[in-house]
Amino acid sequence: MTIRLQSLALVLVCLLLAGGGPAYAQSDVTGPVPASDVSGTLARSERVVFQADEARIRMADLAAALTRALRAGALPTGGTGSESSVAVPAGVADLLLASSGREGRAAAQQLTDVLTAQGVPSAQAIALARTTTGLLATEQVDPEQFLATLHAFNAVVDVAPAPVLARPPQAFVVVRTVLMALLPGSIS
Repeated sequence: MTIRLQSLALVLVCLLLAGGGPAYAQSDVTGPVPASDVSGTLARSERVVFQADEARIRMADLAAALTRALRAGALPTGGTGSESSVAVPAGVADLLLASSGREGRAAAQQLTDVLTAQGVPSAQAIALARTTTGLLATEQVDPEQFLATLHAFNAVVDVAPAPVLARPPQAFVVVRTVLMALLPGSIS
């Protein structure tokens, strides 16, 4: 890693620590915490994502592990070997792993319907569903799609009614868990 990238990474870490770190819509399926931006400063520093070979390798490893977990139907909420997990509804796994247009559209519509039924405006629900579709389809993560999904998730958090963030739908929790798992690997 070059000194320039190391310095940029250090600045990002300092910014995250100075802000107290991001709070999330829900830490796991059992207990809510305050809602906030899931991406921290990463979304504003798009050039940092996937710049180094190490980041691309980490993201490929994370994507492969997440794909296996989604297919198994449970995502760990903590580190490797975590005892706590989030159950993955079949439609959400289809959304993230969709390789065909028809399968992806059906899963995206399901997420959109779940979010709009909870009071999330349709524009933000549709944007999140579209950007999430196929995010892990190839067991690789496209940087542009990842950032678009982060932005769309944050937009939903910004406009969602408080009760939705206090008790989010399971599909939303799964999307958040996947994004949070990918986030550390994206920083060079």
